[in-house]
Amino acid sequence: MVDKTRGKHADKASSAQCTQRRNHQQDQSQRTADAINQAWNAAGGAGSVVGGQDGDVYQVGAGYGQKFADGKIFFEPSAGAHLLYGAVLDKYESLGGPADSDLGFPNINVVPGLVGPDSRVSTFNASDKPAVFWTPDTGAWAVRGAINVAWDKLGGSAGTLGVPVEDERYD
Repeated sequence: MVDKTRGKHADKASSAQCTQRRNHQQDQSQRTADAINQAWNAAGGAGSVVGGQDGDVYQVGAGYGQKFADGKIFFEPSAGAHLLYGAVLDKYESLGGPADSDLGFPNINVVPGLVGPDSRVSTFNASDKPAVFWTPDTGAWAVRGAINVAWDKLGGSAGTLGVPVEDERYD
């Protein structure tokens, strides 16, 4: 004999769990959209370096992103929401971006570098604290790990070694 009462309770419990999960996902999506909008508005909104919105928030890797006319904003709870654009964004995405690289998510917006108003840099939240550094003369390059630590100790881009001219390699 089938206990129809038990089946109805199980269906209700399952339905309630689905509703809770859906509500949690909607809350997370709203918090993410809010964080991205706050970063965008703080940077100047449509007048910022990334320009106007060009799409909705989407999930990528362990976080989220949103495309803008001239860049993207990425969000991951431990890193926050940060703007990337230009050659720094291009390099980040060429290395796999937030979904397929081991750089992690940006933990600062792209900002001017130390070697002049035309240089740019952003850092990322991977455990080795990588950076992507760009100048119009040398292009965009990733610096990370022990090389990044040594480079920083020597003054970074404004120090003895100057700006990177290629990615790390292991010959």
